[in-house]
Parts: sequence; C-alpha cells; structure tokens
Amino acid sequence: MSGFSAKFRTKDQRISIPDDVYQLDGSFGPRELFSIVKKVVSEPSCELLEDGNLSFLINGKLLRTKLKEHFELEQEEQLERPLDLEKVLEIEYFISQISPKPLNSFSSDDWISCVHVNQTVIINGCYDGKINIWSLDDCQHLLGIKAHSSAIKDVQWIPSESMKPIFGDTIHKNDQFFASCSYDETCCIWRWNPIKSRTEDSVERLYVCKGHKRSVDCVDIMDDLLATGSYDRMLKIWSLSDQSKDIKSNRNERKNESGDENEFSDDGKKAKKPKHDDSETVESSADKSDTFECMTKTPVMTLSEHTEAITDLTWIRKGNKKNFGNSPIAVATCSMDNTIKIWDVELGKVIQTLIGSKAFLTIDHSPLNGLMISGSCDRHLRLWDPRSNEGSMVKAAFESHKGWVSCVQWCSKRDNLFVSGSYDGLVKQWDTRCTRSPLYDLLGHEDKVLAVDWSNYHYIVSGSADKNLKVYNQDFPEKL
Repeated sequence: MSGFSAKFRTKDQRISIPDDVYQLDGSFGPRELFSIVKKVVSEPSCELLEDGNLSFLINGKLLRTKLKEHFELEQEEQLERPLDLEKVLEIEYFISQISPKPLNSFSSDDWISCVHVNQTVIINGCYDGKINIWSLDDCQHLLGIKAHSSAIKDVQWIPSESMKPIFGDTIHKNDQFFASCSYDETCCIWRWNPIKSRTEDSVERLYVCKGHKRSVDCVDIMDDLLATGSYDRMLKIWSLSDQSKDIKSNRNERKNESGDENEFSDDGKKAKKPKHDDSETVESSADKSDTFECMTKTPVMTLSEHTEAITDLTWIRKGNKKNFGNSPIAVATCSMDNTIKIWDVELGKVIQTLIGSKAFLTIDHSPLNGLMISGSCDRHLRLWDPRSNEGSMVKAAFESHKGWVSCVQWCSKRDNLFVSGSYDGLVKQWDTRCTRSPLYDLLGHEDKVLAVDWSNYHYIVSGSADKNLKVYNQDFPEKL
C-alpha cells in the first residue's frame, strides 16, 4: 500500500476543515494526520490542537498505528476484502481522550477488596472486615468501622430513593445508605449521617440479610431490589420495601446457655463461625453493631443454576439503547463454572447462558449501550451483546493484561469507555473502538488489583492487595 485518497470529517465544528480530498501515504500514522489537520484548520481553532491531541477513526476503529499496519491487521482479524485504493476513505477525527491523572492515595490495614464512589465520597471494604469512607473534595478519612467479622467482598452505595419505601419522607437530606457483603455469609444495609462524621452514632446498621451458606461475594442494587451472589452458587433477591418477613433480632438472644454466640443457618443447624481477628481497635459504636437490635431480612427469591461459585453480578438497567429481551427486570451473574447467566427475576429463571473458556471473575453492564464487559482467568476482557440474533455474542476481545482480570466497570457517562483491574497490578482504561491496546495504563499499585470503580465519571478509583486505594482524576475534552 503506497498511498490512497481520503477525506477528513468531524462532529466538532470548532476544528472542522474543508471537505477536500487528500493523498495519504501508507506510512502515515496519527501524528502525520494530526499535522495535516492542524495546517488546514482555521486560525482561532489552532489553540485547541496541541501535542497531537487528535484521535482518528477509520471504519469505527481507532487508528493507533501506521495506516498500512492498521489495514493489514484489520484484514487479518476480520478477513475483509483488500482495501479499494480507488475509493475515497473517510477518516473521522476528534479531540483525544485525556489521560487520567493520579490525584491521591489512601492506606488501609489490610487488602482492599471493593470500592464504590458517589458524588462526594468513596467507600471501600477490606479483608479485615473494616469499611472506610473518604471524602473526594479534601481527601479526608471520614469513617472507619468494623462492619463484619471477616473479609468484606463488596460494597455499594444505595440511592436514597431506594430507601423511601421504608422511611418515606423522614429520610434526612444528609443521610446516605450503603450495602456491604462478606465472607461471614451476610449482607448488611447501613445508614450513615456524614454531618456527624466520626461521632459514635454516625452510622447505624439497619438490616442483616441472611440466607447464604457461604461467602457473599457480590451485591448490586436497582430500585428497591437488592441482588447478592455467593460462593454457595446461589443468586438471592431481597426487597428493601417488603418488610413482611423482616424479623427483629438481637445478638444476646442468640447466646446459648454457656454464653457462646452461635450463627444458625436457615435450616436451624449450627453453622461454623468464620475465623477472624478481633485484635484491632474498634473505631466507633457501629463496630459493635452486632450488639444492637436490627431487622433480619430473608430473601424473596433464591435462584440456583450455576454449578460453581458466583463471582460477580449486575442488574440489566434500562438506558438509551434497546434493553435485553422483553424482561423488565433482569440480572446477569458470572461464575467459576465458565458461564454468564441472565435471569428473568419476574419469572425466576435463566433466560440465557453465555459460555466462556475459563472462569469468569467480573462483569458489568452499561445502560448507555446495552452491552456487557467481562473479565476472566484467561486474562482477557470480552465485549458481549446478549441481544444479538446473528453471529457470535462476543463482539470484541481485549488483550493486554498479564494476570487474571479481577474487576471491570463501564464509564457512567461515555458508552465507549471502561476500566479494568488485574492481578498483574495494573488498572487499564479502554475504548471499545480499539481492541489491540488500552488507551492508558494507570500505574501505582504494587500488588494485584482487586477493585476498580468509575461510577463518578470524574474519578477512577482502585483498590489492591498492596492495601492502597488509588484515586485518579479524569477530565474529558470540552463538549462539542
């Protein structure tokens, strides 16, 4: 390929150029194309173009190499017909995605296993059973509680709207709610008042969800429904609004005659209590929450079809694109049994099974594009479209990590961006239009990454076995 004809187009009118035909050499890459655009763009707009900050799309794929190499790889991967050199190629360009910048780092006493961010604060869970809350604006530690008797596997903020069926209009404007699940086989619902901050009564455990027989490894909330997945292979659905089965419980009532405390399974048989270390200092009265009365929730639905542990789950939320199937309420689970299952919660059954080659560790669904992204023990990320009626449901595979992919999440505002974390100690930012390499590697961790979050699109947050929580600031190019 010695050369070909091309036109440039953009949706950003500030940097548009005349619709002329340019002769390009196959050795040209993004930097050479940037130079062409910058030479032609009008004088006032030149200030927007600096340091090669343009990205180029050819047939929906990001150009990251020389043109000749780009088309050779495309033909090899997709078995496309050779490029028609007589046809004028259309190249779309736009201001590039900005690199995330390291903002802060927080240290914990144990591995950080999970993290979630809302508009103002970060919450994380650790293997020592502690939950920490940090402010985003001034990076202060706001709360530390011993929430569970053993490792916390997942945490998630609960929107206040989801708690209104319980509290109605009595919810204080400052109240924030979150869920935590643990190796101790429980999931707990909490209320936190940030105004009281570090005071003893700033956090209250409202509910304990009991029913799982093994570690509860994942939790997700949609409206007033809470879904949990467990090492016991079960998916359980809980209702935040239905209080008909809630039972008031007190730790003292569960003591046997000798004064020992026992945990009981749903069938009444005594269950072994998970081992844990009680040597750490309790930071607030919430650490002693087992001594307080709270409501015990039982599941409204238990779904079983996985043959190995459920490692992650996500509600299929409706968004701008056509939702999956006709089900108004669906949840996806991934498992060590090498499958992803999509459940119709109203019917209480699996409506689709996606099969992989290795155990799945993480999954996330985007309401913006209707697609799912998964990470597994084969070190690959895969893009799925379960709505597809033709061809493979795997639309792309992303290869760059050198270890198991342990966590993944879509950007909450951009339908083409997501992040992943791996046992190789790296966090990577990806664009679905480029499968061969990530946009950026986010460095800083010294051990395997166990959690990553991009719920607040201004911040990417990750937690690791190095006991550190990393915060990266994510700016975006100006709106078109």
